[in-house]
Amino acid sequence: MNALSGMMSVSRASRNALGAPVEARVVSVSPSVAPAKTLLVAMHALNASTMPSRRLLKFFLTVLRPLTQALVFCACVQSIVQAQLVTTDCDSCVIMRTEEFAGAALAGHINGGAELYKEYGFKHLTVQYVRLPGEEELVVESYRMQSPPAAYGIYSIYRHECGDRDTSFTYFCSGPYQVQCAADSRYVRILNGTGSARAQAVSRTLLLSIARRTGQPRIHLPGLFLSPALSVMQDRVLLMSGALGVQNGMPDWGDLLDGLDKFALYAVLLDDERGTIAELHLADGEDAARVAQRIGVPTGQRSILQTAGALKGYAVWHSPLTLRILETTRPRSALGEFLDALAAEQEKPGRKPEM
Repeated sequence: MNALSGMMSVSRASRNALGAPVEARVVSVSPSVAPAKTLLVAMHALNASTMPSRRLLKFFLTVLRPLTQALVFCACVQSIVQAQLVTTDCDSCVIMRTEEFAGAALAGHINGGAELYKEYGFKHLTVQYVRLPGEEELVVESYRMQSPPAAYGIYSIYRHECGDRDTSFTYFCSGPYQVQCAADSRYVRILNGTGSARAQAVSRTLLLSIARRTGQPRIHLPGLFLSPALSVMQDRVLLMSGALGVQNGMPDWGDLLDGLDKFALYAVLLDDERGTIAELHLADGEDAARVAQRIGVPTGQRSILQTAGALKGYAVWHSPLTLRILETTRPRSALGEFLDALAAEQEKPGRKPEM
């Protein structure tokens, strides 16, 4: 749990068997896990003192460690409950059954799509089957991913399947047969089989309840998408970090990234078929040299150049491992605002996107 509100600082002094002071500090601990963190730090402090009491340490290990683990488990359960449907969300709904999937078991629920989720860092799935009055049914899927960017990445890949947004929540969209959102480290969607007006309305209401309870994802987009020309498109940014993500989101870029094990590609498809603008973060200099050769823009080149190879357009290296690309067939004279975005200064230090 990474709640920023309600953070607290705890400083406590205890004594070992010989009376020497042993200080245990827990700084900036979320209230939901503070007791567990305090016990763990105290155990380590006792163990590190010059002459620890083995009997007291044994007491910690045999009695209090299970309690610590139980407290951490309760915090995890609280996170799971927040990101799924509860009976108070819909008085007229009936939750018929709930299923849980983790690891390889995900393939038993998703026929052929499990590997994409695993590429983004899948951890756990809760599926709830819900009946509405009149025999209509909904399926609520809550995917716990390894991080908020991972949850957003999956959402960005599937976002094209729905169109309408809800301005009260940043990453939320809906269509006739599903609504979906990225909320904290969760990708949540609700499916219906009829597309009826009632099923759509109930699905939106239920998902907004889950989304608000779970919280907005903490996503730091690259500075490219903060430029005036692209800031209105931030909710449309695709995030891909592996071959399957690229295959599903931007298959034409597969050759450029072939063989790269670790990267983060942020991209937006521009309106009116003007092309695609993207920022690519690479893991090391070897990968950067490989991409530079494929796109025809040498590493370290800080002026915008026309590309060569499979992707036609313009590119510039913004750092040794960061490449900005505008894939387009439009003439340079028609691309002023987007070329300005490519050339704009990089985001402030400390805001580097996760890979």
